[in-house]
Amino acid sequence: MEGLDREAMRTRWGSMMRDARAGEATYVFLNRATPWGVLMAKDIWDVGFQEEPVPEQSCELWTPKELRQSTGKARLHVERGKHLLLHSYTGLRTKTDQEPVVEIVVAPYAWTRRALKALGEVVIPGSATQRYRGESDPSAES
Repeated sequence: MEGLDREAMRTRWGSMMRDARAGEATYVFLNRATPWGVLMAKDIWDVGFQEEPVPEQSCELWTPKELRQSTGKARLHVERGKHLLLHSYTGLRTKTDQEPVVEIVVAPYAWTRRALKALGEVVIPGSATQRYRGESDPSAES
């Protein structure tokens, strides 16, 4: 899981969302090098949900736009144990009676480490002093 601070999130927003939606990458959101949330495809989150169920009251519907505009608020919610289910509406955006389609989730980092151990730990690119390695990292076996 690649760690991203607020600035990296902003500059890589489009590719980050595409990669997560496709299940090609998971991203750890950092606040002062401390992990607080993990962006992942809903399918990956579903696997973790089977391992460690999340109460319905701990899930909130957000849009990717809300996350981008209110990262600080999102961090506070996630740090309090909320899972942010990022959704879009199918079809025409003018139809308000459509059900939201959840494609991406921001889950608390601690929950992700418990429920999805296979993802490993956060790796912060370019920062050897802030590098964490999980069991899935072959270089961690030295």
